[in-house]
Amino acid sequence: MQSAFDATWGNVTLQAATLSPGSFAPASLTAQAGNQQVRLLWTAPVGSNTYTVKRSQTSGGPYTAVATGIAATSYADTTVQNGTTYYYVVSATNTNTGSFDSSEVSATPTAALSNPVFQINCGGPATRFFAADQDFSGGLTAGSTVPVDLSQVSNPAPPDAYLSYRYAPCSYTIPGLQPGGPYTVRLHFAETFWNASNLRVFGATINGTSVLSSFDIFAAAGGINRAIVQQFNTTADGSGAVILQFSPTPGSFDQNPMVNAI
Repeated sequence: MQSAFDATWGNVTLQAATLSPGSFAPASLTAQAGNQQVRLLWTAPVGSNTYTVKRSQTSGGPYTAVATGIAATSYADTTVQNGTTYYYVVSATNTNTGSFDSSEVSATPTAALSNPVFQINCGGPATRFFAADQDFSGGLTAGSTVPVDLSQVSNPAPPDAYLSYRYAPCSYTIPGLQPGGPYTVRLHFAETFWNASNLRVFGATINGTSVLSSFDIFAAAGGINRAIVQQFNTTADGSGAVILQFSPTPGSFDQNPMVNAI
């Protein structure tokens, strides 16, 4: 859609243009299922002001708006029932027009899934529901600007979380938990540097127990810039902490383990 108006000063003509509906549709929509809720996250397109969240119980719609006028790039739908699969799209609105719908995502809330206690964007700033990098010891930070494929991950971290990481030998101590209490740890990875397997190989322990041995992100995910999650059950130690340690595998070409999000 072109030209809302033309204005000429001397030999200079300025033409105001509006964005086409497809040019500012929300991108990278993801859905995180919880207990009687679904949390949606998306990437802000250029030119959008507010968003509308639409839902259906049938893939492909028709969709019904469940929230309008949202200024943030996230939304928690708490009007869902456990055990039912819901399909979502999000559209954007600017001062001139509305966008097309985003791509569709689905989620099935269940009582077996509880809200996370801690979510950390390793090596990066706060993004959506993930806090800025914290509770770490050692290591360095780096990042990438190439989008990461999230298609093979259930309940992925926000897309931005896979673009930052902490690398080199390091540890995270997650405090304030119930001593001896059961917890699930989800480690998010994406190899964004090496474009071959057997280059970065490392291990990880949780409270001293090995959970990853000779782990190769590239090989496990099936390529560069592809997300993968490794999930483990553990118990907090006597002080109410879960301690994660990342160490290189002896003989690995790259002696720098890495983690994108926890």
